[in-house]
Amino acid sequence: KATLSTAMGNGGKELKSRLENIIYSFKTTRKKGIVSIFTAILILISSLAVSCSILPENSLKDNNPFVVYIKEDGLYYSYLNAGKEIEIHKGEGFEYPLISSEGSYIAYTKGDSFYIYSVKDKSYEKIDDGIEHYYRSYDWIDDKTIIYGSDEKPGFTVYNVTNKNRKQHADNNYYTGLVSSKNKVYGRKSSKLTKAEGDFIQNEGIVEININNYDDNNKLFSTDLIIKAAKSTDESIGDNPVVWDISEDGRFVYIMKKWASGSLSSDGIGFGVYDLSDKTYKEFEDIVTLSYKDNLALNSNNIVALIQGAGRDMVYNKKVALLNIHNDKSYDVTNITNDDLAAKTPSFTLDGKKLLFSAAKTLDIDKLAENNKIYDNMEDLPLGIYEYNLESSELKVITEGKSFDFKPISISNDEIMFIRLNGEGLYSLIKLVKGKETVIASNIVFKGGRDNSPFEYYGHIDTEKGMDIKIAK
Repeated sequence: KATLSTAMGNGGKELKSRLENIIYSFKTTRKKGIVSIFTAILILISSLAVSCSILPENSLKDNNPFVVYIKEDGLYYSYLNAGKEIEIHKGEGFEYPLISSEGSYIAYTKGDSFYIYSVKDKSYEKIDDGIEHYYRSYDWIDDKTIIYGSDEKPGFTVYNVTNKNRKQHADNNYYTGLVSSKNKVYGRKSSKLTKAEGDFIQNEGIVEININNYDDNNKLFSTDLIIKAAKSTDESIGDNPVVWDISEDGRFVYIMKKWASGSLSSDGIGFGVYDLSDKTYKEFEDIVTLSYKDNLALNSNNIVALIQGAGRDMVYNKKVALLNIHNDKSYDVTNITNDDLAAKTPSFTLDGKKLLFSAAKTLDIDKLAENNKIYDNMEDLPLGIYEYNLESSELKVITEGKSFDFKPISISNDEIMFIRLNGEGLYSLIKLVKGKETVIASNIVFKGGRDNSPFEYYGHIDTEKGMDIKIAK
C-alpha cells in the first residue's frame, strides 16, 4: 500500500518511469521472458486501479471533518461526509469529549476516569483516575500531547500519547479549566483552605503555565499568576475568574468573571480581557452575560460575538452583539438582535464574514413564572438558525424555526451543521447544504457524568460536555 501511494505521488512520474522500464525490457528480452513481462504490466495496471480506489478514501478521511457525541449506550463519532457511525466506548457517564488538533485522538472522561481514544487504532486507554471537574480540566497542546488537572488531585500532568511520557507538576495547588495556546496553558489555580467547618477550595486566580520550561529535579513547570481572584470579605463577595477562550493570534485571553457564589453567577457574570502583549487586564463592567462556553464566539480579527443579558432563563433578555475590541482594550458594539428575540450559541463562518446563531421569540417573563414546566417540553419552543452578514448587516433566517434548532457551526463555505431537539431528550445532528437537510447522527443525548444527569439548565444545553467537532482546514 505504501508502494502504491508512492508510485501515485509526484504527479505519477514514478509510475510513468516504471512503465517505460517495462516497455524497454520487453523490447530487449527473449520470448521466454515475454509472459513474465506482460504479467508485470498487468499487475502494475491492476495496482493503479486499486490505488485509485484506495487513495481518495484515505484523502477523504484525512480532510473530512468529524464529530464525536454521546448516545444512550456509549460514545461515538461520525465523519460528516461519509455517514458511518463508529463506536468509541460502550457504557454511560461520559463527559467532555475533545478531539486533538489533527484529529488523531479523542480525550474524554467516563465517571471520574480519564481516557484517550486512538482514531487510527480504534482503541481506548485509561490514562488516570480521580479526574473530577466542573469545567473541563484538560486540553490538547498539540495532536499528541495533552495537559490535564483536577479539582480532586493537586498538580497537573503533561502526557504524550505516543511515547507514554508523563511530566507531572507536583505542587499542592489544583488546576482546572485549562486552555492551551502556543506552548502556554491558561487555567484556574486553586488551593485547599482548612477551616473549623472543614476543607474548602479557594480560587487563587488565572495562571499561565509555560510548557517549555520544566524542572525535572523538582517536578515543576514554570507558572505565573496573571490574574488574582478577589477574596470574599464581610463587605463584598469575591470572584472566581475562569478562562473563556483565547484569540487566534494568542494575544487576548477572554475571561469569565464569575462570582464566589454559584447562585449569583447563574444570573449574570462579568466579562474581561487579559492582554498578553502588555500583561494588562481589563474588565468591561457594562457587560453582563452568562457563564456558558458557547455564549462567546471568536473571529480572527479580535471581533467577538457575545450573548448579553442577565437572568438564568434563556428564553428572554438574551441578545447577541458584536464587540470589536481594539488594541487599547476599548471596544465598539454592534447589536444584532433586539428585545423581540432571545438568542444563543453564536459562531462565525469559516471565512469570518458571517455570524450564525439560534434564536426564538422572547417569552413573557410573567407567563414564564406561572408555568415553570416550560423547560420540560423545550421541543415545543420553536428555535431557528439565523445568519448575519458582517459586511452588509443583513439578518436572515436560514431554518424555518418550526423545530428546536440550535448550535450552528460552519463546516465549509456552503455547509453548516446544527443540532435539533427531537423530544424525549434525544437530539439529531443536521447538515444543511443550500437548503437541503441531511441527518448526520440521531438519538444523541446530552447527559452524562457520574450521575448521568442532563446537561441542561433553564433552557441552555451544555453541548461542550457531550460533543466536539473537528473542522478540516
